[in-house]
Amino acid sequence: MKAVVNLRTGKTTETIVRALKPEAEGDIPKVKINVENIGNRLRMEIEAETISSLRACLNSFLGWAECAHEVARK
Repeated sequence: MKAVVNLRTGKTTETIVRALKPEAEGDIPKVKINVENIGNRLRMEIEAETISSLRACLNSFLGWAECAHEVARK
């Protein structure tokens, strides 16, 4: 299973990437994650062994991205 998410995060993109990198580089069972800044867009590529692992990872990373975005905007 694979999901690719592109979010228009503007000026906060690099801050969000730096916030998510440690989580993405951690040892998450059954999941591989790549987070990068592409032209002020946050791009997340998530590969998981199961649909439930993919859903859980997407849910977590989207929530963390939103939190980092809100903090960076202030």
